[in-house]
Amino acid sequence: MVGDNNKVIYFDHAATTSPMPEVVSLYTEVATKYYANSSSAHKLGLDNSRLLNKAREDILKAFNLHNHEVIFTSGATEANNLALKGYMERYQNRGKHLIISNIEHPSILNTADHLSKYGYDVTIVPVSSDGKVKLENIKKAIREDTVLISIMGINNETGIIQPIHEIATFIKQFPKIALHVDAVQAVGKINLPYNDIDLITVSLHKIGGLKGTGLLLKKKNIELTAMNDGGGQEKGYRSGTNDLAMAMTDAIAIKNTLTYIEQNKEYVASVTKPLYDYFLSKKDDVVVNSTFDNPYTINISLLHKKASVFAEFLSVNNIMVSTHSACSSKLDIGSPTLLAMGKNPTLAKNSMRLSFSITNTKEEVARFIEVFEYGLKEIRG
Repeated sequence: MVGDNNKVIYFDHAATTSPMPEVVSLYTEVATKYYANSSSAHKLGLDNSRLLNKAREDILKAFNLHNHEVIFTSGATEANNLALKGYMERYQNRGKHLIISNIEHPSILNTADHLSKYGYDVTIVPVSSDGKVKLENIKKAIREDTVLISIMGINNETGIIQPIHEIATFIKQFPKIALHVDAVQAVGKINLPYNDIDLITVSLHKIGGLKGTGLLLKKKNIELTAMNDGGGQEKGYRSGTNDLAMAMTDAIAIKNTLTYIEQNKEYVASVTKPLYDYFLSKKDDVVVNSTFDNPYTINISLLHKKASVFAEFLSVNNIMVSTHSACSSKLDIGSPTLLAMGKNPTLAKNSMRLSFSITNTKEEVARFIEVFEYGLKEIRG
């Protein structure tokens, strides 16, 4: 270990975050006190149903949504599946063409691949070398039978912000086409035009909530084909007994995250800017794959070291980083996003992602730089 610092430094918040203390305490309280089934017709059930609806209202209010409704899911993967499969199947009479980008999360890419095997047509638009989806490419991909476009808000590997405002404004001229945004990495980091987006995916464990819970925020005039049959909860879109405690903690986590979005971003930027500048100064050792308009994520590629070895070295020194997305970190193909951006396979395989939250400090960044410098000198390429 470099030095005698035993404090764990966690720079992997894009993979998951520590739940807020108030979220944990509220879940315990509600799960213990309000244990009745909210679908039951007796007093306890009706009381719980009212609390469940209040959680929905609080979530919509936090997002400042006026014409949407909440579908509680088990996480973002289920929400993405429901958005794409549910929408495409429901409106297949209008058209069977779906547009996505080539840097989407696996839960979008694999769902689109599934749809293509069942008679749906999928166009995958490329990103440019800057990691962004260009509106011009979406315009070219739109056809008469296009019914859904799905583009993520922020890429989970590079942290690069996608032009959702521009895309949402353009799509308004196509009443038959809906826009879905996987906002998992965007919620709490940037302001999206939520009211102009038809389907919005949210993951709670990325913003201080609990694992095993997510949301699909859907415009009221949109219908979906349910992915599972059952008792008809969530207006029939997602059957299964509701977890009231989870719903109420969702509302708290979202409210806390969205209320302080600007203050939090300013703080995180002050913490991570020295690290971003440090990486830029190490041109002989590091390629920076991110831009600083999103200070929450810094993606780099090592030029002369193996990223997996370097990440293990950092871990031994109690610094936790990712060697790209946790959803594909066990694959030896390198970063799919960097490959899509035109980076060579060596850079794609040697990438590391550092992702931050308001719990990180300047002292942690200084410690990271100290250990990173040591690693550059001591670790064999």
